[in-house]
Amino acid sequence: MRNLILLTAPLDFSNKQNLTFARWTAARYFDVDKVLAAFGNMPGEMIDYGAKALKPVENYVSNYLKLWDNLDDPRVVQAWHAMNTWVTDNVSLAGGAFRQLIVDLYRNDKLMRGELVIRGERVDVSRIHANLLTVIAEGDHITPGVPV
Repeated sequence: MRNLILLTAPLDFSNKQNLTFARWTAARYFDVDKVLAAFGNMPGEMIDYGAKALKPVENYVSNYLKLWDNLDDPRVVQAWHAMNTWVTDNVSLAGGAFRQLIVDLYRNDKLMRGELVIRGERVDVSRIHANLLTVIAEGDHITPGVPV
């Protein structure tokens, strides 16, 4: 691999207290196998609801109030509609990938601890030699490792 571009990619899951998703998906609160048994895959709508619940007032009230306050400006309405369409265009996550995300990454932080195995080979991040561009919004409330 020559180049690697990451857009708000979660990598470090070690700080469980500052990661709301890590707390919500802890084994004592969230049975990943029961969810996947019911749905097969993790429905995109459920992922969206979880993300929106991180900032419920902003996502379920303020977002629509901003639209309401600007209904007379077609550019704002068009921009709001485009963003809302993009944000709500959810795709289900494959069950195995979701289980690995929750168990191996959120719960056990296996990537950063050097314990993640993919296709029978341990992932060693120190062996990745690629040009890296990682883009993370300041104060991101979803991606781990970013101050909120």
